[in-house]
Amino acid sequence: MRPRRRITGSAAALTAAVFAVAAALWGCRSMIPRIDPAEPAFHGRSVEELRELDLGRSDYLAKCSGCHALYAPARGDRSYWDHWVGAMAERSKLTDSDRRLIEGYLFAVCRGTGFEASPGFPAADPKPGGSFTRR
Repeated sequence: MRPRRRITGSAAALTAAVFAVAAALWGCRSMIPRIDPAEPAFHGRSVEELRELDLGRSDYLAKCSGCHALYAPARGDRSYWDHWVGAMAERSKLTDSDRRLIEGYLFAVCRGTGFEASPGFPAADPKPGGSFTRR
């Protein structure tokens, strides 16, 4: 039987660094899905549709994060997002175009479209009729 080799300081540091980088990369994955033509939700869509979905994602990131944390689109289904975007549209002064783009994006990636909620996210919360917590 071979004697066990002791891990030296530099080998331990390298191992720790590898685990730290892996954890950081895993933690950096977005809960807000990117527009990826390889995903089933985007199969068969035209370049123009994909561009509009990407604009909707950008608007969601930019306009909806000003007052509250962003919520993963998979937290709710189409009716959930229809309610919340409608409730927030006037309050946040969304133009009709902004609202259409944001809803288009959220409806394409919401629950029931193949995108699953990330572990640790509760079901659809807050419930329609509830309220978001303001920062």
